[in-house]
Amino acid sequence: MVLDFGFLKTEMMGEIDACCDHGMMIWVDDPWIASFLPFTSREASAEVMQQYRAEVRETGQKLIEGPFGKTLLLSQVPTAENLAKHWFRRLAPRVRLRSGNRADLLSVVVWETPNCMATYHAPDLGRSRPGLSPRHSHSEKFPNEIGGIAGEGGNLGSHERSTFSQRF
Repeated sequence: MVLDFGFLKTEMMGEIDACCDHGMMIWVDDPWIASFLPFTSREASAEVMQQYRAEVRETGQKLIEGPFGKTLLLSQVPTAENLAKHWFRRLAPRVRLRSGNRADLLSVVVWETPNCMATYHAPDLGRSRPGLSPRHSHSEKFPNEIGGIAGEGGNLGSHERSTFSQRF
C-alpha cells in the first residue's frame, strides 16, 4: 500500500505558518506581555490575561491579533527546544488521523540558526510502532526539514517502515 504524505504540508501550514509567519511568539507569563497586547486599562489587562492563561493551559497556545500583528501566546518560553516539542504534540495526532493510523510523526526539527537546531523525537517509538528508529527521523540531504514521518510502505515487510521528511 502506498501512502500520500501531501497532507503534511497542509497540516504544517495550518499549525505553524498560519500562527507564526510574520507574527510573534511569547510565553503567556512573560513579564512584558502587556506591552505587546491591546489593553486599555490595567483591570482589563488582568482580566483578559487570566482568560488567556486558562486557554493556554488547556490548549497549549492562544493566537491573538495585537497591535504588532499576530501574537501566539505559548505555555512555555518559545525556545527552539520547546517549539519542537510543542509542534510535535500538535502535529502527531493530525498525522495519525490524516494517514488513517498508517503513519506516525517521528520527530520535529527546529533550526534557530544555520548551525543550531533542536529535535524532539517521538517518545516510546519502539513500543508503539515496531521497527521505527529515531535515527531515521531526518534526512542528511535536507538539513532544514521540520520533521520525519514513518508510514507503512507498499512493498515493505510487516516490520519495515518507510520514512518521509519535509523541508520547511
